Amino acid sequence: MTVLRIGTLATLGLAIVALSGEAQERYRMTTPVPAEITTPDTVDTRIGTLKFFDGVPTKETAAMVYCHRAHQRPALHLTNG
Repeated sequence: MTVLRIGTLATLGLAIVALSGEAQERYRMTTPVPAEITTPDTVDTRIGTLKFFDGVPTKETAAMVYCHRAHQRPALHLTNG
């Protein structure tokens, strides 16, 4: 369940990076986000520490998740047939 949640969070973050362009750019008209719905700056997982900036994964985190997914998919197909 936790792996699924982390995978979903990472996939959502990667989609945001793809749509927003540069993740570490600060805008002048940024609306403050309530603390109840923020993403932590770091999340420790079994594949390593995922780092986020304003809820968007850093380039290193995105690369780490893509690499993990690239190795996970063939293993999943191998075990499930």
